[in-house]
Amino acid sequence: MTFERKPIIPPKKPTSVHQGAIWSTALQYIGTALQFISAAVLARYFLTPAETGLFSIAMAATLMLTIFQDFGLTRYIASLPSLSPATLARCMTLAVALGSVIALILVALSWPMATLYKAAQLAPVMWLAAASCFISAFSIVPTAILARAMAFYRLGLIQVGATLAQTIVALSLAAGGLSTAALAYALLAAAIVRAGLSQYLSPAIRFSPFSRLGPIIRFGSGNAVLTLSGALGTRTADLIIGKLLGLASVGYYSRAASLSDQSRTLMIGSMGAVLFPAFAQLHREGKPLAPGYLRVCAAYSGLIWPAMAGLALCSDALVRLIFGETWAAAAPALQLIAVSQILIIAIPLAIELPILVGKMRALLARIVIDTALSISLLALGCNWGVEGAAASRIVYALCWLTLYYPFMRSIVGFSPRALAFIYAKSCCVTGAALAPFICATWLGVPLSHLAPEALSLTILAGGASWLAALAMTRHPLWVELRLASASVFARRQSANRLITDKL
Repeated sequence: MTFERKPIIPPKKPTSVHQGAIWSTALQYIGTALQFISAAVLARYFLTPAETGLFSIAMAATLMLTIFQDFGLTRYIASLPSLSPATLARCMTLAVALGSVIALILVALSWPMATLYKAAQLAPVMWLAAASCFISAFSIVPTAILARAMAFYRLGLIQVGATLAQTIVALSLAAGGLSTAALAYALLAAAIVRAGLSQYLSPAIRFSPFSRLGPIIRFGSGNAVLTLSGALGTRTADLIIGKLLGLASVGYYSRAASLSDQSRTLMIGSMGAVLFPAFAQLHREGKPLAPGYLRVCAAYSGLIWPAMAGLALCSDALVRLIFGETWAAAAPALQLIAVSQILIIAIPLAIELPILVGKMRALLARIVIDTALSISLLALGCNWGVEGAAASRIVYALCWLTLYYPFMRSIVGFSPRALAFIYAKSCCVTGAALAPFICATWLGVPLSHLAPEALSLTILAGGASWLAALAMTRHPLWVELRLASASVFARRQSANRLITDKL
């Protein structure tokens, strides 16, 4: 089956890493803001912890299967020396086939899951999730093409459009009394908008016979095994907590984890789409990865460490302010999860770069150990309730660092001394960012009792102190921020000159 409209092939002059980061970050802020507003309004006015926990369980089961939906196609397309319409047609065929299979499996699992968790309303939620999985298959190849082309502005538009649709539908239906089903319908709406925008901006509705899918399946099989092993450790938390502690507990835990994830995404979530194509290009050209990797470590630690440390200090005040008193029990879990994020982010790209350089077998061995540790520690932590489950993430993060630090050093070849120097500077800027919070405590004002205005001023003071510390310590992130600003200024000057010439 073939449609005449041809897919977009990567342009000759792709967006630079800095420009891509700027576009991705700007649009990521819009998407994250929409998600944040939606989550806050839903939690405050429409959904109880138990209702949120029910949707979290459905999403956890869905995400366990959707890890196969991409099947490594994004990485496969990004790593190819060149693209052809025939190759993209094969990728599209495989994506739609996998989406169909995953949707059918979710439908088949719906009633057993509802019986296991003693919640009949779980089944229709999973049916809607199945429909969204099928529709999402049509967006995989187009977005992979755009990522390879480093067309981050278009990728950002797709994500913002999908998030906007999800937010509008979730709030509208929740206000109409649909409860958990509102979130499921919103998920379906997001999938429809994402698929439609993806195909409009990068048409790829072209199919090929199944007999020619061998090379893609061989690549994707290894990637799928790796992804499944990792997902068992990261995406089973809601399933385990829901079974051992109940729906309300999984609601508290998932709300704390989502706030931590949204904060991290706000900082660096957009960079993932930029970095893998950039490192893939370096690898194709035979250039060393260490200099770029150290810059990534500096950017991640310089941004995430202060943000997560501040989130941990103000967890109680933030949870009460954003979600209301009903969700106060999520604050201790948020504090512990935020600390674990500081540790995990210290060694970034631990999955992407080993795949890029062909270390699949060594990576799989570590992921199996990683997964076993994550599940066992989480199950053990549940003996002490939601806080125990969250505390297990800190122990897991320490084990994770022990596993992946020497592995990444052998792959990238970075200098431990250079990395330690960067992290020493990141510790300094983190301390500077926390200074206003510490001063408030010394003055006898508990952070949990700060008024919204005082909390906002303290956060702003922390941001100003952080920025000053970046400049004073000559942190590598300061250089990156200056380069990004220069890039924006240069583009604005170029646009102004173009307008002047036309006039």
